[in-house]
Amino acid sequence: LVVVGTTVSTAIWNPAYPYVGDHWHNAYAISVCGVRQPNLPGARGGVHSHGGELLHVHPRGDSDAGKNATLSLAFRTSGGELTKSSITMPWGASYSNGDLCPDGRTGELAVFVDGVRVEDPSTFVLGNQQTIVIMFRAVGSQDQV
Repeated sequence: LVVVGTTVSTAIWNPAYPYVGDHWHNAYAISVCGVRQPNLPGARGGVHSHGGELLHVHPRGDSDAGKNATLSLAFRTSGGELTKSSITMPWGASYSNGDLCPDGRTGELAVFVDGVRVEDPSTFVLGNQQTIVIMFRAVGSQDQV
């Protein structure tokens, strides 16, 4: 029984994921077509913002711990939404792949963590002391700021 319990908990527990008792922080910035956006508003929850330039990750239960502590949860907690191909800001502005930037170029959602592009930001599990750049930018742009 001990062997089975240890095997199951090891398969579920991952030291790269945040768990109840952790208190992690990640710097983040959001831009749309080259224009820096306001920070996410302060909100309650295990994955949230205080309205500043940090995402706070301190899970309170299973629903916001481990693989559930995602970047998309930070958006939902603040009243927005982040999917694989779109971003909806808490104040209602929404941008989806294929929408146009003001200069007429086709836009795309691009998310970078520590300089590496994340293919599906909706399922990205937050770590600790990461730098996250969330952009809706012109397709093909190399911008990361």
